[in-house]
Amino acid sequence: MKGVVDIEFVISVLVFLVTISFTVITIGRQFPSLEERALTDDIKSKSYQLAELLIFDEGEPKNWETKPLGEVRRIGLSSGQHYILDIDKITSLQAICNGDYAAFKSILGLSEDVSIYITDSGENSAVLTCPPFEQSKSRPEFVTHRFATLQEAGGFTVLEINVTLIA
Repeated sequence: MKGVVDIEFVISVLVFLVTISFTVITIGRQFPSLEERALTDDIKSKSYQLAELLIFDEGEPKNWETKPLGEVRRIGLSSGQHYILDIDKITSLQAICNGDYAAFKSILGLSEDVSIYITDSGENSAVLTCPPFEQSKSRPEFVTHRFATLQEAGGFTVLEINVTLIA
């Protein structure tokens, strides 16, 4: 007979449509959390890379602290030895952060806001504060904590480096 549809066919089509609808809705709900997780992972990665760059790289050119800001291609705080920072480079970075934050972000190649705090672990005093930013609970952020040393006439000083990135 033409035009007659079996009840089994109608039920199987309904089950199929319900299954497909459930799958599409479930996947659709997961996208925001996956996107947020990807953004958070990206910020973590950039924060860690920046901390590594500051501690282990001398910068480009190596004596960037003596050059005009326009000639600086990469900022690094290393004195040339792993985990030993150069106080002159720290002082120059503080001057750059206080003067032209946009140029500082441009040299780092970052679109995110960044804050770098270096403190003397023994005295708990700030060695570098680059710059404070407005905190926001709606924007993801990540802080990388690292330790390095500063060679002085009387020996070594342990420094704590905190690099914060906010998307």
